[in-house]
Amino acid sequence: MVQERKLKFLQWNIFSLMSNRNLLHASLIEDQISVCLLQETLVTNPEQVKLPGFTAHHLLVGERGATRGCLILVKDSIPHRVTELPIRCGEDIEVQAVTLFLDGTELHRVKEMNHRVNRLRKIFRRSRSQANLELLKEAVAHA
Repeated sequence: MVQERKLKFLQWNIFSLMSNRNLLHASLIEDQISVCLLQETLVTNPEQVKLPGFTAHHLLVGERGATRGCLILVKDSIPHRVTELPIRCGEDIEVQAVTLFLDGTELHRVKEMNHRVNRLRKIFRRSRSQANLELLKEAVAHA
């Protein structure tokens, strides 16, 4: 595999991969995206997540309790692997992860994410209101 010299990431709450598939594929090519993180894909069939030039790692609707689905697309030329047992962010939070291998260096930030999530939990535990619990869910999901 050829190593990428520069990485570009795209994160998108796509709210239906099938409705935005052509736009997504055009953006990946035109903007030379290396890794794409999609939320709310609403996909139930693994065949729907395949895009030429990219390896797809998906959490389909209904898989491991997923209600909306998420997808990580990694350019075929980038060595990577699925990260087993990614961080648990809480109830109803869909999580998946990959580790990229670049010149022998792993890019993986679970420890830092754990620290950020724990700090957020401490802040919001001071007040147990429903509004704060909802804010905590959102913050953890996007930490």
